[in-house]
Amino acid sequence: MSQDAGKVGDANRGAGPEEIHSGSDLLADLHATSCGLKSLASSTAVDGLEVCRRACGGHGYSSFSGIGPWYADYLPTATWEGDNYMLTQQVARYLLKSARSVLKGEKPTNDTTQILANFLSKADIGAAFDVLGKDEDIVAAFAWRSSFLTFEALKHRDEQKMAWNDLLVDFYRLSRAHSQYMVVRNFYAALSAPSTESELDQETRTLMHKLFRLYALHTLEQEASEFYTSAAVTVRQIQLSRTNAVMKLLEEIRPHA
Repeated sequence: MSQDAGKVGDANRGAGPEEIHSGSDLLADLHATSCGLKSLASSTAVDGLEVCRRACGGHGYSSFSGIGPWYADYLPTATWEGDNYMLTQQVARYLLKSARSVLKGEKPTNDTTQILANFLSKADIGAAFDVLGKDEDIVAAFAWRSSFLTFEALKHRDEQKMAWNDLLVDFYRLSRAHSQYMVVRNFYAALSAPSTESELDQETRTLMHKLFRLYALHTLEQEASEFYTSAAVTVRQIQLSRTNAVMKLLEEIRPHA
């Protein structure tokens, strides 16, 4: 080993572990899901606390508001139990493995490989999602964006032979996109479940549905460039989401806050 010290590495990148062992299974899916959601949820909470502090003006700095100590106590969650940036690499590694299994023609075994296979079968045709009129199309648009970013990262990694560390920004965006898809998908599934209708009254269900649309359309607005680049939505849909849908939802939800 000492004889190899200081030598310049081979310019040709060798196969990484995510290439040698391509595929997906339930445990790997669970690991990637927990990594992605931990990163997304804790970062969202930290950002939300800062927004609340700013919204309170000078009172946000006061101990009386409770926000300062709360922020200080919660901020470390973006680092401990898995650094939020490092965790996104785990998600990306799993998605690349899943994409390779789909490209090999293997049968989808879970939701992740299913949306990747669906994207691959329709990539040449394109998407036409009515995100302003149909809730299921909102979920489909998030799935399309996640799949698009997955195959783009795979192209950089396998075809262009880019080093892993050169793709860390892409992996972070990919993990964030896939995690947002999981949140939107599960939010919609929970609202559509028969048990929800029996356990919640009509007023509560209506409000929860508005919150679902607010989160999904606000996220679409914030991540507009990725949705547009992936052809999941049009520029006009993004404009209408911002100027009409989101503002109207805020007006309807505000009295219940």
